[in-house]
Amino acid sequence: MSVGRQWGMGFLLQSNDKQPSFLWERYKAFFPTAEAKLRAMKPDEFAQIQQAVITQMLQAPQTLGEEASKLSKDFDRGNMRFDSRDKIVAQIKLLTPAKTGRFLPSGGSRAARHGYPVADFRQPEWESRICTP
Repeated sequence: MSVGRQWGMGFLLQSNDKQPSFLWERYKAFFPTAEAKLRAMKPDEFAQIQQAVITQMLQAPQTLGEEASKLSKDFDRGNMRFDSRDKIVAQIKLLTPAKTGRFLPSGGSRAARHGYPVADFRQPEWESRICTP
């Protein structure tokens, strides 16, 4: 799904007691596990989660910081219509468990279409030097 000039998903794993190799293994395990859960998920369960995400996205800002953040992201992207949130919500409404499950295995590789090497998104540079199978 593309909403203007923004696309993709981001994941952040942090730990103050686990090594990077452990975190990398957890990251790699996430995709097949999440895909299996999504494909097995009942439509009503998915719809409940989907509606919760939409409700959260449409919630009115509670602080000045939240209000500024809502506008600044579009401003930084040069979107003076300030409609990214509405476009994202419209796309979320179209999602199904199967569509989302199909996206996960290829999520990182989509960046290659935009001129970035796939390896930057699939395998950290340190793994090829340290954790060679």
